[in-house]
Amino acid sequence: MGTKIETIYVDIQTPLLLSTRQEHERILKLWEDYLPECLPDKYGNSEPVDLTFDLTKRDEILNHFRWPLLAVKAKPRVRASVWMRSPKKLLHSSWKLSFTLGEVNVDRLNQFLRASAKELAADFCCLTLFTDAEIDFGRRNRTAWNLDKKATKFQFDIYSQFLQQCLPDVYWTTIFGAPYVKMFGKQKLLSAPAYRVEALNDSLVSIQLTESLENVKANPIAFAETKMQLKSFLGEDAFFRPGKLGQCKCPDFVWK
Repeated sequence: MGTKIETIYVDIQTPLLLSTRQEHERILKLWEDYLPECLPDKYGNSEPVDLTFDLTKRDEILNHFRWPLLAVKAKPRVRASVWMRSPKKLLHSSWKLSFTLGEVNVDRLNQFLRASAKELAADFCCLTLFTDAEIDFGRRNRTAWNLDKKATKFQFDIYSQFLQQCLPDVYWTTIFGAPYVKMFGKQKLLSAPAYRVEALNDSLVSIQLTESLENVKANPIAFAETKMQLKSFLGEDAFFRPGKLGQCKCPDFVWK
């Protein structure tokens, strides 16, 4: 199994409906402020994504903030989607983005992730690099699947339904929101064995496993051990284990 393109994935899960103009403005503002070089070329609500993204037509863009909002950029390569939850369903809204490794500044991505977690009152966020080892585990825990028969192209996704059964994994950067802070305990999270741990506010804790995202592919065995140490520290009963889906320790989510 091999990957031709090394892809960085960002996934933000929020209990907010993401249905108001104010929430849509927040998303657009976060994108502008933290990743201006990654603003899309095209956007739309279905494939093919063919509407020209032009910030001088801001109202037109905001009018298309409905389920789902899709966006793409050719260079740097970016794919993004916003999935607003239905008020009739107890599922998270999500903002998902992918980037090609080497084409985006990882420090700015981390800043973007932290800011987005705070602005959108996220329950769970992550930033991960898809290496062969990460893909292998992702295929087992149902967060990764191949897009072609030769298994050279893959997709990463975390679904709210899965979060409500267990945590799929920990990632290079994982941000735990209010339900997990309550479940694990804030002081427990803040004492986690990782390179960088910080409270973003009273209800969000960010854990960065290693100094550099490059560590994920440079030493996959050591990185896997670091992940296992964190999961063991927090309690493996909260995380995906083969044959144990539905038997995990889960938080109580509060829908907004």
